[in-house]
Amino acid sequence: MNIVKKIKIIINNPDNEIRKNQYRFIRNSQYAQYQGLNRCMGYLVSGYYSSNMDLNCEKFKEHQRKLTNSSSIFQDIIFGKGIDSKSNILQRVRNDFKNAIKNGLASGDRNVSNYRRTFPLMTRGRNLNFVYDENEKDILINWVNKIQFKCILGENKNLREVKSILDKVINKEYSVSQSLMYFNNKNELILLLTLNIQIEIEKYAPVKDRVLEIDFGREVPVYMSINDKPYIKKLLGDFSELNRVRLQFKARRQRLYKQLEFSKGGRGKKDKFISIEEFREKQRNFIKTYNHFLSKSIVEFALKHRCEYIYLKKLDKDRESKLPLYNWNYHELEEKIIYKAERKGIKIKKRDSLDMCDKFNENEYVN
Repeated sequence: MNIVKKIKIIINNPDNEIRKNQYRFIRNSQYAQYQGLNRCMGYLVSGYYSSNMDLNCEKFKEHQRKLTNSSSIFQDIIFGKGIDSKSNILQRVRNDFKNAIKNGLASGDRNVSNYRRTFPLMTRGRNLNFVYDENEKDILINWVNKIQFKCILGENKNLREVKSILDKVINKEYSVSQSLMYFNNKNELILLLTLNIQIEIEKYAPVKDRVLEIDFGREVPVYMSINDKPYIKKLLGDFSELNRVRLQFKARRQRLYKQLEFSKGGRGKKDKFISIEEFREKQRNFIKTYNHFLSKSIVEFALKHRCEYIYLKKLDKDRESKLPLYNWNYHELEEKIIYKAERKGIKIKKRDSLDMCDKFNENEYVN
């Protein structure tokens, strides 16, 4: 299982000039990666379309084989020394291209990824070496080119949890996977640390072939029922409450933009948009928290009734657009359900309406 922790880091070097050069190295490496990502994706997509969108034709296969670390598309890009950016770029672009194909690139339902200049810098887990300082007070990270970071953990409510996790990283109980670095809107350097944690699946004795069927309804956010006991069902969430919160967010957003209309441009323009970015972050956190509540409730319901499977009704783009919250992050909700269920030993399958029981499909909440 992978978990991600956000940690503020600073370069740990007393020499101001060296610090500036090292921060510049990170920014330049991030820019070089941005160039490489977009060139690499452009190369793949041009080959795909020139091959008449046929993934299996020999022309496209040969086109893909030519995409390597030594490809000419990388020739004039100055990558950061020691970061292994080319390999990270190739891996990322191939995965994103594969997902774009899977999600409807050929039919026009999905566009290819365009990477922003602020896209986080990818770094191998093996390049992040966590150690204690000599007083065992601070946690340091030895990175490439003799750059050393210090973790700024602060005094937030998750301090003990983060310290405990980093202790286990130092003691080799958790392994570090590919992680990300970026500068936030306050110009602080943030590490998105990805950790691989081996967790034993809890012993669980389900009723054989019992299925919890899930759909994202039109009357309620989530409707669920048991296949062999259709009278056992539950509704989760309230669209009226969600819409009330969304209207509050919308009104607040409009007020912020109205205030910006009367502000002058110039040196403080970037600072004026900080409030907008902070507001967007609050919106994202609300959606994330609500999806956590829904996914947790679904898995607990499945455990309570000893379900062997959870069937998620397939959600295509056309159907998603007809749901009341058409721009809600339903795919994030699906991911949270899958992650939590698999930890408990419940199998997840995505099914069409035909594979659901008749009682489920006849329900007024999902039709």
